[in-house]
Amino acid sequence: MKKRQPKYNGFSLLELMVVVAIIGTATLFAVPTIKDWQVRNSLDESINNIYSSLVEAKQVAFAKNTTSRMLVTRSGSSYTINVYSLPTPSSACNAALGTWVTLKTQTLKLNGNFNITGSGIGNICFYRDGSSSGGAFAFRETTGQAIYNMSADIAVIIATGFIDLVRN
Repeated sequence: MKKRQPKYNGFSLLELMVVVAIIGTATLFAVPTIKDWQVRNSLDESINNIYSSLVEAKQVAFAKNTTSRMLVTRSGSSYTINVYSLPTPSSACNAALGTWVTLKTQTLKLNGNFNITGSGIGNICFYRDGSSSGGAFAFRETTGQAIYNMSADIAVIIATGFIDLVRN
């Protein structure tokens, strides 16, 4: 009679070590990519929020036949967006003018690697005839080294109130 050899089911220690090494190597390459994606997604969301607030302010001025404004203020890496409208139309864009009605308030927390500059920080007004006071926003890396290689520009044209968004 032949003796039966016992069968061992499972993994050897060598096979297990190879699998752990492969998973570790894949994680090593995936973590920086995920962090870059999160930073890019955060910046993209901030760009979209400012753009949509500008569009909202323009639409309110036209639909309600009045004057509206978007005010952007900065505090550290946070930006606060306020959209206001006047109950009656005006050709001026002065914070002290009349009683501004708050339509929207939103705070953006921008990643520390980016900032927003430009003449849009402050007031941008939209008037009932479709024109605007004009302004611009530039989203740039603070390091100047193009680590994320991502930037954007939003420009508001004075005569037409056209809002132009260019992603780089």
